[in-house]
Amino acid sequence: VPATFLHLGVFMEQLPLMLTPASANSKSYKLITPMSTNSKIPLISVRADTGKYVKSIIQNRDKMLGKTIMAGVKEYSVEEAVHVLAETGGLDVVAEKCAYGEYKDMLVAFGMLEFVADDMTENMKYFEEYGFFGGGKVENDHSVSPQSCIFLCLVQVASAADVPFRSCLKILRHSSSGLSTVLKSLP
Repeated sequence: VPATFLHLGVFMEQLPLMLTPASANSKSYKLITPMSTNSKIPLISVRADTGKYVKSIIQNRDKMLGKTIMAGVKEYSVEEAVHVLAETGGLDVVAEKCAYGEYKDMLVAFGMLEFVADDMTENMKYFEEYGFFGGGKVENDHSVSPQSCIFLCLVQVASAADVPFRSCLKILRHSSSGLSTVLKSLP
């Protein structure tokens, strides 16, 4: 059966799930990951960018059949992602590496089922060792999407309240003044 496979990078909208307050009532945050903070991950906005790839694949069916497309804006290190959050929001945000076991325990404490937390932790190990796309780069497939992809940030900060992911959700274009306003208003 003729097919084109679209492999999406890490959803930008999920990145802030790792953003936690450094302490109660703090404006300082940590982006916690078991991977090296220099590890690169391809980020894509599901809402803003996926359709561009799908549209191009459909419009160029004959050229795309049999291909696997690696979709993402670009590969960001954890440190670079933190820098974007800090720069656009004016917050004190740091990347922090933790042990894989700690990461799994943190996911379970946030309410994730243990088997899902196991899977997420194993995925992180794979990404760090082999790269998200097993060595492939998203930049190689940027020509598939004729429209440029944008960096969107979904800001969701875990609060000190009883609900682990009490949300302050906003989707905003990277470097817009709106993101700065939302991040400054966080608890």
